[in-house]
Amino acid sequence: MVTTSKREDIVYRHIKTLSLEYENKIPINILKMELEIYDEYLKDILNVLNDKGLILHKNDSIELNKLDEEIVVEDNVGSGIAIEDNKTEEEFEELELNEKERKSLNIIENLIKEDKTVPRYLLEGNLLYGELKLSNFSMYHVLLSLENNNIIKMIKKVDGDYYKLLI
Repeated sequence: MVTTSKREDIVYRHIKTLSLEYENKIPINILKMELEIYDEYLKDILNVLNDKGLILHKNDSIELNKLDEEIVVEDNVGSGIAIEDNKTEEEFEELELNEKERKSLNIIENLIKEDKTVPRYLLEGNLLYGELKLSNFSMYHVLLSLENNNIIKMIKKVDGDYYKLLI
């Protein structure tokens, strides 16, 4: 028995379906187009499925590994359902964040003030030109993902735009 998140299960089911058409050697670019998913998310999920032994991820192709394995899908992880604004540490640990999002969250935690806010220009500047050196698109995507997971929230103050840490 293998336990997966909803996101992992969706990707795995697509791989199973595509394996019939591509004789069990699915090109990653086909899977990416089929799922309409960002590269970094797909790579993260494929690595997890590979670690769980469900697929073999080699170069630019994917093969199914355990076809007869029973899969249990967790309800609470990666559901995309917004939890309350103030997450507990346990709920935060259950979120599926990719590596860029985790590193960005560490940067946010280092920049916040006592009121759990950080100026927008300061945070975006650190993500663009700091140690991560994200592109504009990547930075926007990371911040949007953190907002969608109710980890940060854009707020307006008298002196400008800020991000507020909600955890």
